[in-house]
Amino acid sequence: MCLLALPTELLLSIPTFLQTERDISSLSRCSTRLHTMLTPWLYRYNSRHGASSSLSWAVKTGNESTARLSIREGGDPAIRDDSGWSLLSRAAHNGHLALVKTLVDTGKVEVNSKDTEDRTALFWAAANGHDAVVKFLIEQSADPSSVDAVGWTVLFLPAANGYSSVVEQILATGRVDVDSRDAEGRTPLYMAAAKGHDAVVRLLVQHGKVNLNSKDSQGRSLSYWPMVNGYKHVRQILLDAEATHAITSMIVPSVI
Repeated sequence: MCLLALPTELLLSIPTFLQTERDISSLSRCSTRLHTMLTPWLYRYNSRHGASSSLSWAVKTGNESTARLSIREGGDPAIRDDSGWSLLSRAAHNGHLALVKTLVDTGKVEVNSKDTEDRTALFWAAANGHDAVVKFLIEQSADPSSVDAVGWTVLFLPAANGYSSVVEQILATGRVDVDSRDAEGRTPLYMAAAKGHDAVVRLLVQHGKVNLNSKDSQGRSLSYWPMVNGYKHVRQILLDAEATHAITSMIVPSVI
């Protein structure tokens, strides 16, 4: 009797006698009918006995359909990979907005969970300039004031990498310390100036809550690296800001 001629109930009982996920996968590839029948069973087996590795793979590779199927069949969206990263952080780091939404929509992930370096999904989305992911996570109550193991807020890396639109979104929350210092005494403005990102420098200066006299742990001012690297536009923005601040400080309020 042909295997495929067996009733569906009997065909579905076959995987229970197989020893490994690989054996079940091989069986599912024998025909279109078996593939359709056994694929959900295979993902269910993976979620129970394979530590939801199929879901982890789907998030790493940006495969939304596989992620959805794995979650539907019991895949755990709260697992962490070998690096201690949550699946949400991995999806955010890679800019996979659809996957980020899928994971959050399960209601089983902590938006502000941290990895081994105390970095959140929002931190990684911002660090890599993923505007849409940053916007979504902030709307989902991601904390922009979170600080990692070296003293960086979510503002540091987008400032250092020149992602002005991300910086603008974070500033708009009003919930981040714009002038926070890391373990080496550097601020987001220092990072942006050192890399010559004039648009970010302008945004931070215009925000008005930065210390223009800030120095790092080696005594280097905000203008040090722009001067060394020839970033004339950045240097001019800082000089103009210093001049404006000096004039403002000299103005005595009128007494009524």
